[in-house]
Amino acid sequence: MPIGLTPHIIEIDAGADLLYTLFEFARSRGRSIHILNGIGMVADVTLIQSNRSFVSVLGMFDLLSIRGTIIPLSTAECLGVLQITLSDSADDEDDVIQGSVISPLVAYSPMRVTFVSFPNPAF
Repeated sequence: MPIGLTPHIIEIDAGADLLYTLFEFARSRGRSIHILNGIGMVADVTLIQSNRSFVSVLGMFDLLSIRGTIIPLSTAECLGVLQITLSDSADDEDDVIQGSVISPLVAYSPMRVTFVSFPNPAF
C-alpha cells in the first residue's frame, strides 16, 4: 500500500453523481482523500449554507471550487463534507452560491476532479 500522499485526477461522466464517485473511490481503496479542485458543470444542487439553512438551486451551474476531505470508516461507510462554490453562468449577473453539498451532486457535463489520497488517520 502506498505511503504518504498520492495524487489523482479522475474524470466523471455527465449524469454521474460526483459525491458517490468520490466516496466510492475512498471506500474501495481504504484511503482518505482530500479534494483540491474540480472543473465542469453540475445541475440541481442542494446546499447547507453557513447559517445552517438548506438551499436547493435548480438549473446548470459552473463549478468554481470544490474542496473537502473524505475518510472511509471501518463500517463500509465514509465520513466527509465537501464545500462547493457555484456560478450561474446562464444569468447575466453571474450569481455565486456556496455551501456544503448534499448528495446527489449530478455532473451536467463531463467533470475532472483533482485530489490526493493518503492513509487513513489513526484515532
